[in-house]
Amino acid sequence: MNLATNRRDVTKSAALLGVGTLAGATSTIKAQASGGGSIPPAPSSAGDPAPAANASPPVPLAPPDAQPPDLKLPEAVARQAGWAIVGLGQLALEEVMPAFRECQLSRPVALVSGHPEKARKVADAYGLEPQNIYGYDNFDRLADNPAVDVVYIILPNSLHAAFTIRALQAGKHVLCEKPMAVSVVECEQMIAAAQQANTTVVF
Repeated sequence: MNLATNRRDVTKSAALLGVGTLAGATSTIKAQASGGGSIPPAPSSAGDPAPAANASPPVPLAPPDAQPPDLKLPEAVARQAGWAIVGLGQLALEEVMPAFRECQLSRPVALVSGHPEKARKVADAYGLEPQNIYGYDNFDRLADNPAVDVVYIILPNSLHAAFTIRALQAGKHVLCEKPMAVSVVECEQMIAAAQQANTTVVF
């Protein structure tokens, strides 16, 4: 690239940036051509480095009266359904409990386990109060906990019927893992318990 072309380019850039003069740009070109080194950055009128030529202009914010009509805003949840998780095995710990972190309408409020130490650790991880940890021996006390709306049975198949019926008799709705039970007789007993308590059982 020859000196004349270089001078024109620098002059145009200086004019666009509003810094330097033709004389200043020309002297800089001559200094570079004579081996004087690289071109130093031209200072702005305020003494700060000049802004880049390709700097984007600030994006204006939309005024309050010009928001998109279909813009969806989050709404406060009036009340979250409280769940008691019965059984803290692999399914509960690896799938069910983590899924509650993504829920907006539900939250765990109580745990039922035969392992108190494990239950305390899970309660700490999910912010549950220690008094909301139950064992299988005092399971029926769930009836006295108004925070519990639904009982989720995640136990061995042979225990589904017994704990579903006890939860229904405590006045709680029930979600029971499949299979429903191990016999037709147990299934009929579970359905009858839900009808008698006027609660809902889902499998």
